[in-house]
Amino acid sequence: MIDKTTFKFLSDLNKNNRREWFYANKSAYQVARENVLDLIAMLIHHIAEFDNSLLGTEPQDCLFRIYRDVRFSKNKIPYKVWFNASLRGGGRKGIGAGYYISIQPGKSYLGGGLWRPSSEDLDKIRKGIISRTQEFENVLEAKEFKDAFGELGGEKLKTAPRGFSRDHPNIHWLRYKDFIVGKPISDKEIMEDQFLDYAVKSYYNMLPLKQFLNKRLEI
Repeated sequence: MIDKTTFKFLSDLNKNNRREWFYANKSAYQVARENVLDLIAMLIHHIAEFDNSLLGTEPQDCLFRIYRDVRFSKNKIPYKVWFNASLRGGGRKGIGAGYYISIQPGKSYLGGGLWRPSSEDLDKIRKGIISRTQEFENVLEAKEFKDAFGELGGEKLKTAPRGFSRDHPNIHWLRYKDFIVGKPISDKEIMEDQFLDYAVKSYYNMLPLKQFLNKRLEI
């Protein structure tokens, strides 16, 4: 699982977020990165047992870069102070809904779904919800899903999306711009051996949501 030295590196980086410090501590970064990649590899292996879309996915293709793109940002801090990964076919560059994990001292979490879909994909999902409302609501009301994540998350419009009436019977769902779930993980939890089983079970419980979204996108 995640080693305490990985959290120490991230904590130290948070206090010393400068290129000079990072390059002086590059070996500590590489050790932390390998620790995270080992966890991602184990997650992929176990998730692929119930979701074959992850078969053949490489851990390094799932892990996002720690380097921030500061070209168009007022915030010039050069590095993220967390590791994060998108677990899906094609890794972080894959398409459609998938699984997600973020590792940061005191702020780790796991989840998944579909974040910031294109206008075209969002329209497909909304139309799919209208045509299969009961199926969608059954996914969100399933005991396993609610025990794992509670409820659907994501940014919502304040009013009806273009092309839909404010009094549409499904307006509550149609206002969603993202379709994501997530839950926090303590540092203690993610360092324990039991975390792997806990995470895999959580991802399994969100599989019906992932499948519903990707079917609407014809993935």
